[in-house]
Amino acid sequence: MSGILIRVLHIDDHQKWRSSVLHYLNQDGCFQVTSSVSGKDSLKILQHCPFDVIISDYQMPEMDGIEVFKYIRSQGNTTPFILFTESKSENIQKQFLESGGNFYIMKSGDPDLLFSEICQNIRQVVSLHQTREALIRHRQNEVSFSHI
Repeated sequence: MSGILIRVLHIDDHQKWRSSVLHYLNQDGCFQVTSSVSGKDSLKILQHCPFDVIISDYQMPEMDGIEVFKYIRSQGNTTPFILFTESKSENIQKQFLESGGNFYIMKSGDPDLLFSEICQNIRQVVSLHQTREALIRHRQNEVSFSHI
């Protein structure tokens, strides 16, 4: 991943959080952030642009973060997904992680530590996803060559 920006789609209906995520991730220098104001808006963006990771708030009008996540997965999109929320609910966290979500991060604590954790989690989940995708492609190529 060195030298290549990680493409991040950030979904949050609150301007304060969109600005904070944009500021901290841009400060890191390894991320290219696209912000979205709603789940529905993000689905339109995803039709035209691929991303390496999606970070979403949970509590939003029209579609909550888990609904966005489940819709994206139902479309066959396996992009890593991080729920970044103020909603402290073990039920929401459990539902998200059991549905295949990658990380559940609370919007609390020291901002420098919080965004350091987010950056680390993004790198980890994107690297793992890229490795899995490469392995799948490799296995598909092996099958193709075995029929020759």
